[in-house]
Amino acid sequence: MISDPDSGKVLCEGSNAIHPENMSTAFARALSRDIGAFISEMHFGNGASITGTDGAITYKKPNISGQDATLHNSTYFRVIDESDANNPDASSNKVSISHTNGTGYADTTIIATLDYADPAADDSVFNVIDNTQQSLDATTSVTGEMVFDEIGLKTRGISGLNSGNLLTHFIFHPVEKQSNQRIQVAYTLRVRAG
Repeated sequence: MISDPDSGKVLCEGSNAIHPENMSTAFARALSRDIGAFISEMHFGNGASITGTDGAITYKKPNISGQDATLHNSTYFRVIDESDANNPDASSNKVSISHTNGTGYADTTIIATLDYADPAADDSVFNVIDNTQQSLDATTSVTGEMVFDEIGLKTRGISGLNSGNLLTHFIFHPVEKQSNQRIQVAYTLRVRAG
């Protein structure tokens, strides 16, 4: 669920697509205590939908195959690992697990909060754009504003930030984040055994 925590307004709800190869590999790696086999980042992008001149929206298919899969057009990411120094606020960007005894499932809830000044237009670490795109957007990049229509969860990459594997891909109608608002994403994954 994507919402404005100040107003309580829900901006978007839906279900995601799981990348089966990367997810199963992450589970196996996590069970063996392998480093980097945990959810570390939430990525935002703006290349998953096309709005026609008549206002009709068509959606691309989720990228859920191939180890190197990524969002259609990743533009920004937020570190949600509470123990990572790159997480700007561990109380607003975190992962929690809930389980009810006697059931064969558990829920992992990932919270990412974009504050009023997120993303910062001059940030070169968390803004994921190539030089060509950056030059095209140079006159329109505004701190605290972005439009996104896709979100993905990634593991922590062995070589550092923005190098992990895509685990999920959620595609939806374009959502606009303005500089006078905060946006919070509550992303829940249910893991079921049996």
